[in-house]
Amino acid sequence: MAKNAVVKKGKKTDVANVNDMFENDAGAGMENVTTDDMAIPFLVILQSGSPQVKKSNGAYIKGAEEGMIFNTVTKDTYKSDDGIYVTPCGFVAKQVEWTPRDDGGGFIAAYDIDDPIKHRATFDEKLKKNILPNGNILVETKYHYVMLTTDKGNQQSVISMTSSQLKKSRQWVSLMAGLQFQKADGSMGNVPTFGGKYHLTTVPESKDGNDWYNWNVQSEGIINDAHLYGDGKTFHAAILDGIVKVQESRQGTSDSEPAGEPGGSSAGEDDEIPF
Repeated sequence: MAKNAVVKKGKKTDVANVNDMFENDAGAGMENVTTDDMAIPFLVILQSGSPQVKKSNGAYIKGAEEGMIFNTVTKDTYKSDDGIYVTPCGFVAKQVEWTPRDDGGGFIAAYDIDDPIKHRATFDEKLKKNILPNGNILVETKYHYVMLTTDKGNQQSVISMTSSQLKKSRQWVSLMAGLQFQKADGSMGNVPTFGGKYHLTTVPESKDGNDWYNWNVQSEGIINDAHLYGDGKTFHAAILDGIVKVQESRQGTSDSEPAGEPGGSSAGEDDEIPF
């Protein structure tokens, strides 16, 4: 091309034509991408110690405050009172082993909720954590797979609940189990979890001189959005088929630690401080 040649600008294409082009090539370029190559975002509560709220930390996000809900992939934040709207699509309970923060922190392994490793852990009354013989922390964790509703569309996400959040998890599951619809014969049936919608906000809590934010879950009833229902049903099927799996190492406010140092959990210990 000559040094001073002028490149002619192409004609603008209207939205309808652009959509036609996209439809012909939908999904192109992603043929070799697997779920291991993608990160399903975690939705976590920012606490006072979260790096996103500290201006001196490289992970700081302008405007981020404790109590906000944080999307670990998009980096979006949601105000405590505004919260988020989600549709549950799956639920998994695990025991997760972490290196203590004082030793550098970090994910070690995840085990089934009934794995006998839990019998090797001892509850430390001072730390309020389940400690394994190797010094690592064993954390009971409830994973809620959800479809997050945003102005940008529906997004597959995960909410992990530990320690003081376990009580909130049980309350949420009870709300799901209580959502019903009337069948054609007049009898009542349980709505599939992806047929319900919930408003999640955060609320301040305190114990033993410590303060933190926890989840508040309110039912918004049955959804009336066919597209959202379809997305939720598809996500639910992918979870059951094992196509979508939690990547525990990414569940916190950074890839090296969960959101606040995880607390242990044993029977009657779910009021402990979640950091």
